Amino acid sequence: MTKTKTDKKKPSPKRIKHIFMYIISALIGAVYVFLLVLAKPDLSETELYVALALLFVCLYLHIIIHEFGHYIFGRFSGYTFTSFRVGSLLLMKENGQLVRKKYSLPGTMGQCLMRPPKFDNGNFPIMLYNFGGGIFNLIIAAVAFLFYIKTDFADIFFYAMIFIGVLLTLSNLIPLNLKIPNDGYNALHLNGNKAAKLGFWLSLETNAVLSEGKKLQEMPEELFETPSDADMNNHYVATIPYLKISRLLEQENLDGALKLFNEIKKENGFLDIYSKEIEAEFLGFDIMNGKINHKSEVKEELIKYLKSSVFLLNHLRILYSFFKLIENDKKNAEIYRQKYYKLAPKFPYKSIIEAENKFMQLIENK
Repeated sequence: MTKTKTDKKKPSPKRIKHIFMYIISALIGAVYVFLLVLAKPDLSETELYVALALLFVCLYLHIIIHEFGHYIFGRFSGYTFTSFRVGSLLLMKENGQLVRKKYSLPGTMGQCLMRPPKFDNGNFPIMLYNFGGGIFNLIIAAVAFLFYIKTDFADIFFYAMIFIGVLLTLSNLIPLNLKIPNDGYNALHLNGNKAAKLGFWLSLETNAVLSEGKKLQEMPEELFETPSDADMNNHYVATIPYLKISRLLEQENLDGALKLFNEIKKENGFLDIYSKEIEAEFLGFDIMNGKINHKSEVKEELIKYLKSSVFLLNHLRILYSFFKLIENDKKNAEIYRQKYYKLAPKFPYKSIIEAENKFMQLIENK
């Protein structure tokens, strides 16, 4: 029987997203070349290739500049250094020394994470820390513009620095709330929203605590209480109960975590990104505890989600347990086991590594 047009498999959301990103990237590249040809009508083919290569070089330079801007303005605001990441390369302090780790976060090209000042009844500085990256991109773009108009030396390089600098300034300072809220959105929408400010503060504070090798359960429990009138559709407000559930899971209080998760879903709903992450954790515990015995009991979309983000230790551990204990697929189980042990030494959070290693040993012994 031949397939009709309606029988054809629809492209997945992930594939659509990739196609969309390719189109956006192509449009940006086309605008870049168009403006460059307008500025330099006598541009040779070799210079065009050089200009395209410089576009990527300048992108990485501006990412470093952007994150350094967050650092400088964060220091002015009383923040202290936690970690600095470009791509998957992460630098953090460990025993007073800068060490190199590996970490990725989709939707971000880099991050400078810092420990914020104390949360004093909702009052702590957020504007400069959030705007700092875009301001530095704009400053460097302005400096590059001065060099561009004053000299013919390396003019293509300075042009690329101007283009990328302006692009990153606009994409970071114009408020956007896509998969992850950008800097402009944070700066404008956190002011006047005490619950969201608490979530923003807590996300930075917990990251600092984990970076020190400590656990969430070492933090005061009252920090993880969500204000009763808070809007759970706000990314940072939803961070508070997400971290509370993570804290309960860290304590292996599965009943408490499940109860809170179900309450939130019933009353307010939960952001999809957090909901999937928590469901994945429950899946991992259910497999380890023998509550799931067949793949029909596992959501296929959850396995796809785990496979799409194998930069996290818990995802690799859950996939390993799924293929070893549910699918009885030794080949794939070994692939994810090896990926886990390859990533673990480079992962930035010691307390998470210790917990995940314990779970891995339990799975390996089954």
